[in-house]
Amino acid sequence: MPFKERKKDNGIGPEDYEREVLAAEIRRTYLPEHTVGDGDGAPRLPDRGGLRRARVTRAVPDTWAAQAQVLTAFWLDSMPAWVLGLFTAIIYFVAPLTVGLPNRRLVVKIVTWNVNGIRACIGKGLADYLLTANADIIGLQKTKVNAPIPDLVPPGYNAVWNAGERLGYSGTMCLYKQTPVSVRSGADDPRLDGEGRIITLEYPAFYYVNAYVPNSQGGIDRAHYRLDWDAAFVRYLYDLQAEKPVVVGGDFNVSRDYIDVFPENLRNIENPTGFTSEERGGFQALLDIGLVDVFRELHPSQERAYTWWSNRLNKRDENRGWRIDYFLISACLLKKVKGCEIRPDVFGSDHAPIELKIKL
Repeated sequence: MPFKERKKDNGIGPEDYEREVLAAEIRRTYLPEHTVGDGDGAPRLPDRGGLRRARVTRAVPDTWAAQAQVLTAFWLDSMPAWVLGLFTAIIYFVAPLTVGLPNRRLVVKIVTWNVNGIRACIGKGLADYLLTANADIIGLQKTKVNAPIPDLVPPGYNAVWNAGERLGYSGTMCLYKQTPVSVRSGADDPRLDGEGRIITLEYPAFYYVNAYVPNSQGGIDRAHYRLDWDAAFVRYLYDLQAEKPVVVGGDFNVSRDYIDVFPENLRNIENPTGFTSEERGGFQALLDIGLVDVFRELHPSQERAYTWWSNRLNKRDENRGWRIDYFLISACLLKKVKGCEIRPDVFGSDHAPIELKIKL
């Protein structure tokens, strides 16, 4: 069915049904049986306290308590009761909020970018972008290096690298300003490790995961590897969410829906690599465990918002691309998001960086 006709069809097509079946199969195979639903059949994580954090009551410092006692005794006989009550409330509840201002939650800026070779990209715009973006965390994919290169780390940042076993292939890197509680290269899972595709930074309030999902191109063996990788990745993020909320940024090598692909790219091949039912089913399984596609949540109807363009036929100049790079976050963090922007104006790679601002 042509793209325009399919877009008008409100029914569920065969490929949509197949994608839902695949996503359900991943959930049934790799997630625990005690996963519960919301009443409409959509699964969610069990309430282990990881996603719903109790509000913490701020303790009143002794200095403020002492001042309140002195002032109460001094003004008790000469001040009306309602004025005294208001004044005491200010001391006890408003003034303590000013204590420790540097430690209060601030807006964190996180960047994800597939640089398609960090050595080449550093001279094509990456170096300038890293200096001007002023991000707190930067996740890079497809670095294509097999050992850390300290000279590529900009001032003010620390770096962690995860290189693949294959020379000049894949690889991820994280730059960060604030030291994490813990850092993990890989996921301690043979299905996910070996190609340097995952780095996890743990912070007190959340996990940040830098991910480079494998491409399905290269034959049937590679397609099967991608399916196994997707299933293991769902399980990995599911387990992280049981501990605390998750922010995932990276190249997922799949477009979620028709709005995320330039129509002409689907004209000759019904389900090309990057848009197959299997790949989209794996992505849907991530959403089914409680993750949210931030950009699409904020811009549900925005068209031609792409993050990757083929180098052939001037496709980037004409904006004939695909949206295959994402920020996914735990649903409980969505209300804290301050913005999510694709930056097609930043060059240096065949991908565009994405910037997420979130209050954490």
